[in-house]
Amino acid sequence: MKIDELTPRSPSVNMTVKILSLEDPREVGEGKTVRESLIGDETGTVVMSFWGEECNEVNQDDVLSIEKGRVSLVGGSLRVSLGRDGSMNIVEDGPENIRKDLNMSDIAYAPPRTFGGGRRGGGHRGGPRGGGHRGGPRGGGFQKNKGRRGGRSYS
Repeated sequence: MKIDELTPRSPSVNMTVKILSLEDPREVGEGKTVRESLIGDETGTVVMSFWGEECNEVNQDDVLSIEKGRVSLVGGSLRVSLGRDGSMNIVEDGPENIRKDLNMSDIAYAPPRTFGGGRRGGGHRGGPRGGGHRGGPRGGGFQKNKGRRGGRSYS
Protein backbone atom coordinates (compact mmCIF):
# COMPACT_ATOMS: atom_id res chain seq x y z
CA MET A 1 0.00 0.00 0.00
CA LYS A 2 1.14 3.55 -0.68
CA ILE A 3 0.78 6.44 1.75
CA ASP A 4 -1.68 8.37 -0.43
CA GLU A 5 -4.05 5.37 -0.24
CA LEU A 6 -4.34 5.46 3.57
CA THR A 7 -7.73 6.18 5.14
CA PRO A 8 -9.04 5.85 8.71
CA ARG A 9 -10.60 2.53 7.66
CA SER A 10 -7.48 1.08 6.07
CA PRO A 11 -6.97 -2.52 7.14
CA SER A 12 -3.57 -3.59 8.37
CA VAL A 13 -1.07 -2.02 5.99
CA ASN A 14 2.12 -3.30 4.42
CA MET A 15 4.45 -0.65 3.00
CA THR A 16 8.04 0.44 2.59
CA VAL A 17 8.80 3.96 3.80
CA LYS A 18 11.67 6.25 4.72
CA ILE A 19 11.94 8.10 8.04
CA LEU A 20 12.22 11.78 7.10
CA SER A 21 12.26 13.29 10.59
CA LEU A 22 12.25 11.90 14.10
CA GLU A 23 11.31 13.64 17.34
CA ASP A 24 12.84 12.86 20.71
CA PRO A 25 11.03 10.19 22.76
CA ARG A 26 8.60 11.50 25.37
CA GLU A 27 6.74 9.98 28.30
CA VAL A 28 2.96 9.69 28.10
CA GLY A 29 0.79 8.14 30.74
CA GLU A 30 2.29 5.79 33.28
CA GLY A 31 5.62 4.52 32.01
CA LYS A 32 4.72 4.68 28.31
CA THR A 33 7.13 6.21 25.81
CA VAL A 34 6.21 7.49 22.36
CA ARG A 35 8.33 8.88 19.54
CA GLU A 36 6.71 10.68 16.61
CA SER A 37 8.21 10.66 13.14
CA LEU A 38 7.37 11.75 9.63
CA ILE A 39 7.60 8.88 7.15
CA GLY A 40 7.26 9.08 3.39
CA ASP A 41 7.19 7.33 0.04
CA GLU A 42 6.76 8.39 -3.60
CA THR A 43 3.11 9.32 -2.99
CA GLY A 44 3.19 11.36 0.22
CA THR A 45 4.02 11.54 3.91
CA VAL A 46 2.27 10.67 7.17
CA VAL A 47 3.06 10.79 10.90
CA MET A 48 4.11 7.49 12.48
CA SER A 49 4.21 6.81 16.21
CA PHE A 50 6.75 4.43 17.69
CA TRP A 51 5.97 3.01 21.15
CA GLY A 52 8.14 1.54 23.91
CA GLU A 53 11.19 -0.34 22.66
CA GLU A 54 10.41 0.67 19.06
CA CYS A 55 11.58 4.20 19.99
CA ASN A 56 15.19 3.03 20.27
CA GLU A 57 15.18 0.83 17.16
CA VAL A 58 14.87 3.57 14.52
CA ASN A 59 16.93 6.49 13.23
CA GLN A 60 16.34 9.30 10.79
CA ASP A 61 16.82 8.21 7.13
CA ASP A 62 16.17 4.53 7.96
CA VAL A 63 14.08 2.69 5.37
CA LEU A 64 11.42 0.53 7.01
CA SER A 65 9.45 -2.39 5.70
CA ILE A 66 6.22 -2.30 7.72
CA GLU A 67 3.96 -5.34 7.90
CA LYS A 68 0.48 -5.30 9.45
CA GLY A 69 0.80 -1.64 10.40
CA ARG A 70 -2.17 0.07 11.98
CA VAL A 71 -3.85 3.29 10.81
CA SER A 72 -5.68 5.34 13.44
CA LEU A 73 -7.00 8.83 14.06
CA VAL A 74 -5.38 11.01 16.70
CA GLY A 75 -7.16 14.32 17.12
CA GLY A 76 -8.76 13.87 13.71
CA SER A 77 -5.43 13.24 11.93
CA LEU A 78 -4.12 10.01 10.42
CA ARG A 79 -1.34 8.21 12.27
CA VAL A 80 0.46 4.98 11.50
CA SER A 81 1.82 2.66 14.19
CA LEU A 82 2.70 -0.99 14.48
CA GLY A 83 -0.04 -1.83 16.95
CA ARG A 84 0.00 -5.26 18.58
CA ASP A 85 0.29 -7.39 15.47
CA GLY A 86 2.55 -5.21 13.34
CA SER A 87 6.25 -5.55 12.68
CA MET A 88 9.01 -3.57 11.01
CA ASN A 89 12.41 -4.30 9.57
CA ILE A 90 15.12 -1.90 8.48
CA VAL A 91 15.87 -2.60 4.82
CA GLU A 92 18.35 -1.34 2.22
CA ASP A 93 16.10 -0.45 -0.71
CA GLY A 94 13.28 2.00 -0.37
CA PRO A 95 11.52 4.94 -1.91
CA GLU A 96 13.83 7.21 -3.91
CA ASN A 97 11.86 10.38 -4.60
CA ILE A 98 9.70 11.24 -1.60
CA ARG A 99 6.63 13.37 -2.28
CA LYS A 100 6.75 15.97 0.49
CA ASP A 101 3.88 18.21 -0.63
CA LEU A 102 1.13 15.77 0.48
CA ASN A 103 1.07 15.07 4.21
CA MET A 104 -1.85 12.72 4.87
CA SER A 105 -1.76 13.71 8.56
CA ASP A 106 -2.67 17.29 7.58
CA ILE A 107 -6.07 16.17 6.26
CA ALA A 108 -8.69 16.58 8.98
CA TYR A 109 -11.18 13.76 9.48
CA ALA A 110 -14.38 13.93 11.48
CA PRO A 111 -15.67 10.78 13.18
CA PRO A 112 -18.82 9.17 11.78
CA ARG A 113 -21.99 11.02 12.73
CA THR A 114 -24.42 9.08 14.87
CA PHE A 115 -27.68 10.20 16.35
CA GLY A 116 -28.16 8.49 19.67
CA GLY A 117 -28.67 4.90 20.59
CA GLY A 118 -26.30 2.04 20.35
CA ARG A 119 -26.27 -0.81 17.89
CA ARG A 120 -29.87 -1.75 18.62
CA GLY A 121 -31.84 1.43 18.29
CA GLY A 122 -32.61 4.66 19.96
CA GLY A 123 -32.11 8.04 18.39
CA HIS A 124 -32.91 9.09 14.86
CA ARG A 125 -33.65 6.20 12.48
CA GLY A 126 -32.72 3.60 15.04
CA GLY A 127 -34.12 0.14 14.86
CA PRO A 128 -33.24 -3.51 14.61
CA ARG A 129 -30.68 -2.93 11.85
CA GLY A 130 -28.42 -0.65 13.76
CA GLY A 131 -27.87 2.57 15.57
CA GLY A 132 -28.42 6.11 14.49
CA HIS A 133 -28.63 7.67 11.08
CA ARG A 134 -25.46 6.87 9.09
CA GLY A 135 -24.10 4.87 12.00
CA GLY A 136 -24.10 1.22 12.81
CA PRO A 137 -23.21 -1.62 10.46
CA ARG A 138 -25.08 -0.24 7.40
CA GLY A 139 -23.26 2.90 6.50
CA GLY A 140 -21.51 5.81 8.00
CA GLY A 141 -17.82 6.15 7.68
CA PHE A 142 -15.31 8.85 8.32
CA GLN A 143 -15.70 12.22 6.65
CA LYS A 144 -12.72 13.95 5.09
CA ASN A 145 -13.05 17.66 5.85
CA LYS A 146 -11.88 19.77 2.94
CA GLY A 147 -12.86 23.17 4.27
CA ARG A 148 -16.37 23.00 2.85
CA ARG A 149 -19.63 21.40 3.84
CA GLY A 150 -19.87 17.72 3.26
CA GLY A 151 -16.78 15.86 2.28
CA ARG A 152 -15.84 12.47 1.07
CA SER A 153 -17.13 9.46 2.95
CA TYR A 154 -14.96 6.44 3.61
CA SER A 155 -17.03 3.38 4.39
